[in-house]
Amino acid sequence: MKKATKIISFSSSKGGVGRTMTLTNCAKIYSEGRDWAGIESSITLLVDFDFHAPGIHYYDFLSEDKSKQYQIFKSTFTSYKELQTELNQSKIGIAFLLSKITNNSEYLKKCEQFIKLMETSPEKATADFQTYVLKDLFIQDDYNPLKHLIQIKSKSIFILPAGSPNHHEYNDTIFKFDWLSFINKHMGLYLIDCVVYALVEHIKELPNFSVKPVRILLDQQAGISVAAAINRFLADAHVLVGGFNEQNKAGLKALVDGYFKAYKSEPWVVLNQYNLRSIPFDYTFDTSDKSPHDRFKKEDEEQRVKFIKALTHAHDSLHDKIFVTEFVSEAVQKEHFHSSEKTSINELIKLIVSVEQSFIDKI
Repeated sequence: MKKATKIISFSSSKGGVGRTMTLTNCAKIYSEGRDWAGIESSITLLVDFDFHAPGIHYYDFLSEDKSKQYQIFKSTFTSYKELQTELNQSKIGIAFLLSKITNNSEYLKKCEQFIKLMETSPEKATADFQTYVLKDLFIQDDYNPLKHLIQIKSKSIFILPAGSPNHHEYNDTIFKFDWLSFINKHMGLYLIDCVVYALVEHIKELPNFSVKPVRILLDQQAGISVAAAINRFLADAHVLVGGFNEQNKAGLKALVDGYFKAYKSEPWVVLNQYNLRSIPFDYTFDTSDKSPHDRFKKEDEEQRVKFIKALTHAHDSLHDKIFVTEFVSEAVQKEHFHSSEKTSINELIKLIVSVEQSFIDKI
């Protein structure tokens, strides 16, 4: 694996298809590593850009550990419940951080100056902006991104949440946040780049983390939006997540086509199928030689193959970049990590190996 920082975005045409579940399971694999597959244990930073339905912070990466420690800046929590309570009560998250920065009058005046300088000297404007943000703005307590970072102790996993929807000011903050102004007037792309840079530099200074490669996983708001475009702009690799019903098929095909046409990039695709094929069907009698369950399995398999063929027919390079995982029944009730012996985890390992190989090929 290339020892560098790489960003991977996770997108979907709609919610409820297992996008965040796919991202968090990939994060767990990256953090643990898989020597036999050539996957090196990595610093894994998860950034939640799904402001409308944030979900990463609901995944407990220490659910099976006896000793639990979570840290936010200088505060340590010894239970997942304590961590959630803190998020519910405090303005912690990138949504709160970006909102506070873009409501700072000094920052807005600086942005006007940098945008004007962009017209004549874009490189100097970019460098000056980075110096101002990293050396001046971020050292102020109110604008310090480190205060929004969750560290999963004993793991190499860090989370920059969007914020908790249970916080009494979260909905109002999201309602007032203007993505177009953020990009066009507030140097938004450059600001996000500075936030991520500051967090990574901080993490790499922690004990045992300086030599590890860094993988940043971005969770993207479903559908087509300005926030989604930001993810695509920042990322080195793009994973599209969808399902097999007609709404998913149409939305996913549009996303795939969009990546090839607008972004000139080849995405990876993860198809989450509901785990119905392993659930027995109730029936009273059967006059055919196959039970309803067996007939369902056959029809389901035919539909899956048909859809995958349709995707790959239009884009030949997708043949080796489609992975099928199970959206198990447990995932409907709670945030879910795939068991190590399940086929799904092996599919995601193959996905990561393919993504990592693409990084090597570009060297």
